[in-house]
Amino acid sequence: MKQVLVISDVPVFKVNAGNRKCIKEYCDVLRELGANVTMLLISNHNTDKNDIKETEIYFGKENFILYKSNFIEEVIHSVIVHFRKYVSKNHYRIDDLCHANILHFISKTTKKRHFDSVIVNYLYYSKILNYCNVKTKALFVHDDYIFNNIRFNRNYFTLTPNDEAKGLQRAPFIFAIQENEACLYNYLAPKSSILCVYSPFKFTKQEISNNKNILFFSGRNDWNVKGVTFFIDKVVPLIKNQFTLLIGGKICEILNEKKLPSNIILCGTYDSPDTFYQQGDIVINPVFNGSGLKIKTFEALSYGKITVVHKHSSIGIYKKESSPLFIVDNETEFAYVLDDILSFGIDRKTYQKKAELYIEDYNSHIKQQYKNILL
Repeated sequence: MKQVLVISDVPVFKVNAGNRKCIKEYCDVLRELGANVTMLLISNHNTDKNDIKETEIYFGKENFILYKSNFIEEVIHSVIVHFRKYVSKNHYRIDDLCHANILHFISKTTKKRHFDSVIVNYLYYSKILNYCNVKTKALFVHDDYIFNNIRFNRNYFTLTPNDEAKGLQRAPFIFAIQENEACLYNYLAPKSSILCVYSPFKFTKQEISNNKNILFFSGRNDWNVKGVTFFIDKVVPLIKNQFTLLIGGKICEILNEKKLPSNIILCGTYDSPDTFYQQGDIVINPVFNGSGLKIKTFEALSYGKITVVHKHSSIGIYKKESSPLFIVDNETEFAYVLDDILSFGIDRKTYQKKAELYIEDYNSHIKQQYKNILL
């Protein structure tokens, strides 16, 4: 049985964010393929104790290693963050957050315990790869950080191309989360093997409701709020058919229900998205900016829903041209496509089957990528 070490500063529980889901799901894939997976969690005073405990339970005591930062590290980290935020306007250096004590701890741990391969999560921990006594080394890059301040017109965590390239080139194998980013990494790290692994989604077949509900399920991320606001302000007035827009998830904590039309309902949070998605056959993803994997797009398809997305929310997805998505460019196209669907111009059972076959093919591709490199 192959021994795989996963290093992250993000717990996998509770699964309340896309990055947590991503790490948990690929650990599940590795287990399904017969690997024994160990998590090394880098924690600090902000890491929720219950999340640490639940993550340990998930992996088991023998397969869970916890690194706790000390007081001096916390002070240094705080100084760096404040300096970069207010003086450098969020322009970081690649190794700002990777302290010497972390490197020493990982070097010592990987000498003591035998691991066949390691996956380090996040570019800003790439230096760890130089200190892992492991044969096969991979970097899982959840986001790219080049010119974030310019791309998003905000003070996000930003790296120069040189610093991003420096981090990437430390990794013999790089796992990209979408195709456009994989292309970028090919240029920045020409000697590394780049694999697009996305993030797996289990297909869940639900009964066809044949109603006129439109669904949007989301967290409270800024881009999600802007996306649904665009849909409410620009698209909703153009839709001719009667419909009800159901919004679920933590985004409901941000939106003001009193300002919404009567056919838009905030459903609140759910313990499982299954319950929310049972309420209709049509899902939208109107998000028009942001980076990383288009989680809401894949999630909708994994429930067999007719999925209409802004073109941005199809960037870098698996086999985009043959996917069953309806991809739109503006509010007029959005309304036109939804009117056709609401008029039952699309056979919902046929679409559900197409979505199922697409997700099956997608998951097979992901498993093969991990199998080729790590197992």
